[in-house]
Amino acid sequence: MRQQQDNQARIVNELDQFTMIVNHTYDEIQANRDQINFIGRTLTNLTGALDREINQLSARLAQMDMRTDVEMLVSQIEKSGDQFVRTHEAWLQLTLHTS
Repeated sequence: MRQQQDNQARIVNELDQFTMIVNHTYDEIQANRDQINFIGRTLTNLTGALDREINQLSARLAQMDMRTDVEMLVSQIEKSGDQFVRTHEAWLQLTLHTS
């Protein structure tokens, strides 16, 4: 009878230890899950921020390209205007000398 009680006590003790290990393992799993979720949210936020920065940079680059195109157009118009003025002056000189 005493041996049976000792065996039961040992089984209860081992079950308590096993339950404690299982509970600790569950707590660790939950802590890891929380950390993974935190990392996931952080990465999602960073990815969103990077996407916004890339979009803003792309928009600024597009504006710079348009400004460059406009500057080139203005430069071409100025050159054409200068050429017109020189041609007109030459024509006036020619007209004055032939009249």
